Amino acid sequence: MGRIVSALMVILSIAALLAGCAAVEWQREYPGLQENAPRAVIKQKNHRQGNISSYIRGFYTQESMRPDEIKLPTLKNYSPGKAIAKTLFTFSPYGLATLPFADIRGNKISVPLSRLGIAIQRRYYKEISRNKLIVVHAGDKYYLGDKSLEIGKSREISVNIIYEGTIFEVDYEELEWEDVIWAAIEKSSTYVLDLGDNKLYDNKKVVVGGADMSAVRLPADRLPLQGKSIIEICTNKSLELGKRAYFSADGTLVIEDAQGTITNQIPKPGKAGR
Repeated sequence: MGRIVSALMVILSIAALLAGCAAVEWQREYPGLQENAPRAVIKQKNHRQGNISSYIRGFYTQESMRPDEIKLPTLKNYSPGKAIAKTLFTFSPYGLATLPFADIRGNKISVPLSRLGIAIQRRYYKEISRNKLIVVHAGDKYYLGDKSLEIGKSREISVNIIYEGTIFEVDYEELEWEDVIWAAIEKSSTYVLDLGDNKLYDNKKVVVGGADMSAVRLPADRLPLQGKSIIEICTNKSLELGKRAYFSADGTLVIEDAQGTITNQIPKPGKAGR
């Protein structure tokens, strides 16, 4: 009977947590915006266009080629039911499971009614080539000196790989830049910023910002930077392990960060030292 009650409590807790987190407004707002001040909401859409990802970084209040002061959005207070939802989401062991229900990316930002420059952060990333270095098998025995390590069960400072996956050396190109859309936020309504088209629409779908701008593209006056990264692909995830990799004389894969500090050492499986 006790187990049944416990199970029922768990189910009710999960249901309450899902309902609570779904009701939470994980939104951001313009800094210094007073609680009852007139405001509008900007919704962002089309965050990714091909190899370019975009998001609102902040706002400018003085129009110039490169304004010096940018106002970064801050996390908004929670919506009604905030106390229960916040407690459950923060302390419950089911918090991670409900993460997709919370709008923590700040897709909606509350702004004052004024003329604002909407600063859009852009990042272009394109993989050029991928070279397989080693396959890490969960459960296999690996040996480093006199230490026996089992991938998936052991974690040592010298061996940070604990999942089954394939490690690649990736060559890529990337570039970051900023676009600014100026618009007069005049009514307490909802605006939609299409990050791909560089257009801000009011609630009547009229363009009120970015009418003179074309769709997002790489800047004509800047070239992407070339880079190299060591990544592990495992269970549909991509983890960056470092920036440089090489095999030592005994066959150990050594991975270093950009400063040359060793971040991972992955020996060949089945070496002496059992």
